[in-house]
This record gives sequence, C-alpha cells and structure tokens, in this order.
Amino acid sequence: MVKREADGVNQEEEKKEYRMFDHVFFDVVSCLAGIEGIDELARLHNCTEEIGQFTQAAMNGEVELEDVFEKRLDIINPRIEDLEIIGQKYIETVTHHAPEVIGFLQGIGMNVWLISGGYDEAIFPLADYLQIPRVRVMANHLYFNTDGTYLGFDKTNPLCRQFGKKECIARLKEAGIIQGTTAIVGDGISEAETKGIIDLCIGFGGHVAREKVRTTADIFVRDKTLVPLVSILIQKV
Repeated sequence: MVKREADGVNQEEEKKEYRMFDHVFFDVVSCLAGIEGIDELARLHNCTEEIGQFTQAAMNGEVELEDVFEKRLDIINPRIEDLEIIGQKYIETVTHHAPEVIGFLQGIGMNVWLISGGYDEAIFPLADYLQIPRVRVMANHLYFNTDGTYLGFDKTNPLCRQFGKKECIARLKEAGIIQGTTAIVGDGISEAETKGIIDLCIGFGGHVAREKVRTTADIFVRDKTLVPLVSILIQKV
C-alpha cells in the first residue's frame, strides 16, 4: 500500500460512489483522549518520572510491553477509585471532533471498537460518552480488594503483552465476530503490530507524533482532530 499523509478532509460536490471499512479499531490513550492513563495514575501516586520513562519506552517499541506492564502497576499500586478519575480525564481531554466523527461513522453502519492496553473500568466512561457499546471495548482488567486496594490484573488478557492487539483482533476474526474490511487507528507501535490481519493501519500523531509510527503506518495523520479519518475510512471507488 502506498503511504500518504492526511492533512484534511477532501470535500467534493459531485456525487460519487464510496466504499467504507466494515470495522475500525481506535486506540484510546493519546488517540481518542489526549492523556496517557498510566501516567495520570502515576501523577496521583507521585511517581510520574519513573513511570513516564517506562511508558515512552514501551510506546516507542524500545521494550516489550510485558516487561513493563506489571512493574508499572506494582510501583503505582492504584486504588479502584483512581480509575474513575482517569475515566473522567479521558472525557475531559477527548480529541477534537471525536464525538462527531465516531457518531457519523456509526451512523452510516461502520462498527467502531476501542482497543487499548489501558484499563476497562477507566475506558468504559469514555465509551459511554462516545456512545460506543461496552461490548466493543477491549482493554485490560484490574482486580481490587473489597477495600479498594490493588490486587492484580488479568494475566490471560493478550493486551498486557506485545502483539496483544493483533491477537485480540485475530480471535474476533476466528470466532466470526467480525467480518469484512478492518482498519486501526493509534499513536503507538502496537497498532503497526497488527499488520497482516488489519487491512489499513493509520498512525495518529495529533497528540504525540512518534517517528517510528510515522514510518510504519500505512497512513499518518498529523492533525489534532479526527476529521481527516472520514475521507480515509470512506474511500471513493
């Protein structure tokens, strides 16, 4: 596929026939929302610098996700109420025009999914805000004691390790849950890892532009809005 960079939506007055993707998977952190959830958790527990170094290394593909996933949580030692705070921050920092674009895509029949290495209880509020069914949210699950203290995470979830997004989407295909053409949108290297089972990988640099993502994605969007995705996901025949 030929690479190109998208700077805006082409508006054409004449009527043409279009073909759209059947499914689109959106990353959450630094894609649909302008923050990294794990870094916000670290800020709540005063360990920002240490956790930030782990996060950047993982997002840039310098270390494998499984090497830092558990370590970060053990350092932060989050409480269950922290996830409510992060969920609200996702909504407060939602990417420009995300509600409108996602609403439009779903309105024309495209299946929109959220797929993230973040935590489901923090992402559900954003999904509700964007009117994406919770059954289409794929994320890690944390366990807490009855007093709200951190207990652990679901280690069987593919999203806590490298190539997890690719594995999750492959499972959906094998189960016949998704059929047809697929695209994925995100800011990190984990989206590029889905190549081979995804038809189109879109790098999003609206919040953080990573050079490795720019060079590996099929298309790279620099805009701070999701509007350019409309002309990418709905293509003229």
